[in-house]
Amino acid sequence: MDEQIGWFARAVNLDAFTKPTTARAVPPSGPSATSKESKDKKTKTKKTASKGAVIVTPDPALLCPARVEATREDGIEMLDFFFDFATSPQRKEKFEFWFDLWKQNYYVVFYPQISLDLALVSGITDHRFAAQCPIEVQHCIVERLTKWVDDPFISAILWLPRNGPLLMEVSRQACCLPITWNYTIRLGIDLMRSYITGGKAKLSAADTQHYWKQFMGNLSLVFFIKTSQREEELEMQAALCNEILTIFATYSAEFASRMENETWVALQRIILDTTYTLLNNNSPFGTSIAGLMADHLFQTLYLVWIRSTVTTKELWEEFSKKVYALTAWKATVNEWKQKVIQLTYILISHLYDSKQEKPSAEKESEGDEKGDSGPASGLASPRKVSTLLAPPTRQPPDTQLTSLPWNSQSIYKMWYTILNILGNLCDIQDSNNFSLAISCVAEMIELLLYEEAHLNITTTPPISIYTTFLPWILQACTVEEKRNRGRLTALATLCRVFVRQHVVPLHIDLLSHFYRIVQQVLQSGNAPMIYVLFRHGSHIFSMDLSGASVLIPGFLKEIDTLWKTPKVPEDVQNKSLSIVLSLVPYPAHFAHLDLPDMTTAQMDSLIGHILQSALKSREITASDKIFCLWGITERILVYLLSDNGSNKEEVHEMVRAILSCTAKEENVSRAALDSLSTIAQPPFLNLLSACDINILYSIVDTLSDNVISLVHAAIHTVDAPNTEVTVAAHFHCLLELFLSVGSSEQVELAPSVISKVFSALSSGLLGEETSDKPATPSIGRGLAPRPDAKKRAERPGKPLGEASIAAMESMLESVKSPPAHKSDLIREAAEVFLLTLLNHFKNFPTIVGSEQVTCHPAEYSGDKKKSIEPAEATGENTIFFIYDTLYIYAFEELAQGFISLTSLAWLTPWKISFRQKTSPANST
Repeated sequence: MDEQIGWFARAVNLDAFTKPTTARAVPPSGPSATSKESKDKKTKTKKTASKGAVIVTPDPALLCPARVEATREDGIEMLDFFFDFATSPQRKEKFEFWFDLWKQNYYVVFYPQISLDLALVSGITDHRFAAQCPIEVQHCIVERLTKWVDDPFISAILWLPRNGPLLMEVSRQACCLPITWNYTIRLGIDLMRSYITGGKAKLSAADTQHYWKQFMGNLSLVFFIKTSQREEELEMQAALCNEILTIFATYSAEFASRMENETWVALQRIILDTTYTLLNNNSPFGTSIAGLMADHLFQTLYLVWIRSTVTTKELWEEFSKKVYALTAWKATVNEWKQKVIQLTYILISHLYDSKQEKPSAEKESEGDEKGDSGPASGLASPRKVSTLLAPPTRQPPDTQLTSLPWNSQSIYKMWYTILNILGNLCDIQDSNNFSLAISCVAEMIELLLYEEAHLNITTTPPISIYTTFLPWILQACTVEEKRNRGRLTALATLCRVFVRQHVVPLHIDLLSHFYRIVQQVLQSGNAPMIYVLFRHGSHIFSMDLSGASVLIPGFLKEIDTLWKTPKVPEDVQNKSLSIVLSLVPYPAHFAHLDLPDMTTAQMDSLIGHILQSALKSREITASDKIFCLWGITERILVYLLSDNGSNKEEVHEMVRAILSCTAKEENVSRAALDSLSTIAQPPFLNLLSACDINILYSIVDTLSDNVISLVHAAIHTVDAPNTEVTVAAHFHCLLELFLSVGSSEQVELAPSVISKVFSALSSGLLGEETSDKPATPSIGRGLAPRPDAKKRAERPGKPLGEASIAAMESMLESVKSPPAHKSDLIREAAEVFLLTLLNHFKNFPTIVGSEQVTCHPAEYSGDKKKSIEPAEATGENTIFFIYDTLYIYAFEELAQGFISLTSLAWLTPWKISFRQKTSPANST
């Protein structure tokens, strides 16, 4: 027996594993690789023997080696042979003896350091394998141990207290194999999982905790395996590392209640140290396993640390210190952002009133229509905002976090810890990562603002946005140009926080920080920053912000400069005009406003200059032109109401600016005409006339000329888009103006002005101007005085002659034909204009202008010597107006039974008088 043991100790020639070889070890690709290699070896041995070598087949009972030069394959084959020998059915009950024999003769050689630590040897005399067990031997041992996993008898022996550490060393060295041996590495990992987490090894509670910690440490070694950086090898390593991180996450979830505090801390530190060491020793911009694993590393790192309930303040400080050192990596900030946003969702569900109904846009509009203003007590009703805030876009919830047992205190503590884990965000030097961090702050603020908007008005927000985020935002607005993207985001967020409706007015001390940043931006000359300020701070003067007027000069000066600068973004131009429009009433309402470096008069002048410059700009859009027109109109109304005659020239200039846009694009023209209609309303028309009647004349003249020129363009231009809509709008504007004139006791239009109107009306109805020039009538409440009945009676009538009838028939034929411009819309607008004036003034236009009708001069019967006296102007005589597409008739009852019939023709007027044969109701 002793002789056999001696042969066994010499069966494996270890020299073969120390000699250099040109043959490259081929990593196994599956569980059958070893047996296949053994078969190949036997075949090779037989071929060698046939060439004359002396081969002695070893007797399985004696373990006698062959007398040929040993190779590594021979050594592996002998190891396999021994393991088969020791576990054969007839020897299995003696497995513990044979395993101890193998330890004493081979394990101490392949794993000398652990053998020394466990006192299996008194010293290391053979240093051939001090650093690493031979790869082939490692694979052979791992594969053999895997086969024994399901054998309870052998497993019990392997995991005896004296053997467990030996297996853990095998596991450790398996995790250090070259990455090309990834099959063996994975085999070793699965082996240990089956034993110490799958319950295959019967261990005490203390041993279980110990081996778990050791196994976690072994797994982390895979991340540091040196590779050739070839894509194939990096993918192999990344696949293994992903599996390992899944194991770590599993420990924190499935074994959370079974792990003791020390085991928890060990797991947290192992992941933290692995992440820190791997990323800190690699560049964020190179190709390495660190770059491939950074995202998953941080996902697992944050998840495990958040799940842990044993993390002390000192551990969090260590975490913060190491993670902050890695802020050059995008994954560091990106995963921080993901986790802090998810925690914000959970925080909101616990700290904010989740039962408070957040009305949708449809519900709020329904409530407004019904006049429902909420509960009687305003203090108990939800906060009202100027516009219904759209819910911020939310990411899908992270079930790994939402499934944790949170309460209000624990979620707030964890949220605040993770929020500040990177330290001062403004210390992040990488521009992209800095921008990412500030965007996270902006997103959190948007979420919290939305929730604040739906709190009861008496409720103090659980999270103070100003205390929590304002220091970061203010500092981020002042960082250097290199980090400009994050700086722009910070400025937009700052405006979002301050330029809004506040339930409780902000203290001036708080507002002063905001104003300081705004002043710095306005004075910086940095176009992107100024553009962001305009985009997100356009309502700054429309909110109740104490002391905001100090910013007016700076804003106006920059806006004035902006409209002199080419290629300014359209949305910035639009927002700048919004700011100007919000300031138009200031000079009139706050005449004594104390502005720095500017008086209110200068402010008003600069506002007017900006609007005029913008309106004349070649780069202005149609929508911005409309903005300018609104602003100019508002200034005109303010000037008229101020009752200051010194503004006459300014008003005239502004009206001319509006008139210059009346024949532009359809939308701009409509806006300009609406502006003129507003100015023509009765409250302002008298003021405008008192200021300068010529302004009113210029409005009527310009609109009439526009109609004539536009109709001419419609007739002679093949493609004149939007012309008919613009002409119709002109008629509607003229109509409103004339109705206002008719209701005014002070305004009277000159005959020359009326002449233009009838020329425009003729163009609208017929598509051409009348050839005859009107006389000099007047229109409005201040018409030319009515001649008395006696004088009117002295005016002779003109009987209808054959030539007049012929002219009338010719004119009627022309009216029957379609208008030259061929636009029903234009003709309809002209007809509406005409009919409305007839009904309003009880008169009708003639070729010589407008004439108010009560009764006509004396008509003659067949006997020209006998005159027909007109009826007295008592109001009892009836005037009928009938109008269709062909005729305009006026009927009038005269004295002595005569009826006067007058027809308006655009070319020749005519009138017929005849005696009625029956009562007026049956007259023919």
